[in-house]
Amino acid sequence: MFRSAVYCSIALSLAGCAPTVSNYYVKQGVTYDQYQRDALACANEATANAPDSNQVQWAPYVGVYTVDANTGLRNANVEICMRNKGYSNVAIPYCPMEKREAAFSEGFGDRNRLNQRLSVGQETCVVNGGLLYTP
Repeated sequence: MFRSAVYCSIALSLAGCAPTVSNYYVKQGVTYDQYQRDALACANEATANAPDSNQVQWAPYVGVYTVDANTGLRNANVEICMRNKGYSNVAIPYCPMEKREAAFSEGFGDRNRLNQRLSVGQETCVVNGGLLYTP
C-alpha cells in the first residue's frame, strides 16, 4: 500500500512539471496552406542567413558533443520573418481531455484541410499533434 502511494505521488509531481502551453505563430484568417508556405519560406530564409555552425564541445560526465552555435540566431530570423508576414507568436494552452476528440477532427493544422482558415480566440487550445482548436 505504501509503495503504491509513493508511486502515485511521484507520478502526480511529474505531471505537474509538464508544460501546459505551447508557442505558435498565428494570424487570424490565414489558410493552413498559406501558413505552411509562410513558415517554410521563413525557415529557408533563416537557414540561408544563419547556416549550421556545429561546434564540438566537452563536458564532465557527458563527454564530447556538438552544439549548433547559430540556433538562437536562426530562431530570431524565423521570428522576425513571421512577424513581417503578419504573424504573432502566442502561447496557447493544451486542450483538456474533453476537447481532444474535436481538436483532432476539426483542428487547424491538418493537411487534409488546406483551405481551413485559422480563427484564434480565448478558448483556443492545442493538442500534441500541433492542431489548433477553437470551439
